[in-house]
Amino acid sequence: MLGRPGKVTMLNLVLTDANTEYSFSLPQNTTHLTMQPRGAGSVKIYLSPGGDGSNYFTIKTGGCYFDTNISANQTMYAQTPNAGETLEIMAWSIPA
Repeated sequence: MLGRPGKVTMLNLVLTDANTEYSFSLPQNTTHLTMQPRGAGSVKIYLSPGGDGSNYFTIKTGGCYFDTNISANQTMYAQTPNAGETLEIMAWSIPA
């Protein structure tokens, strides 16, 4: 069983170019995660690079994604149809 998260890391991933894949790594020992687009656009999230257009989930405008069951170090990938969108990420982790 995972312990209570103790450290919060805030990340802002600027998706400078439209329809371009950007990667981000979650901090080591991340257990909880929330993500949301800051602007007026949606963001597609992929779990592997080179998203083929069908294996992703979308965080829509005004939406938020929250996961409390992360148990591995993870690199994730994001893209948006809107240049300049920012993906706000908060990750909670257990101190090593």
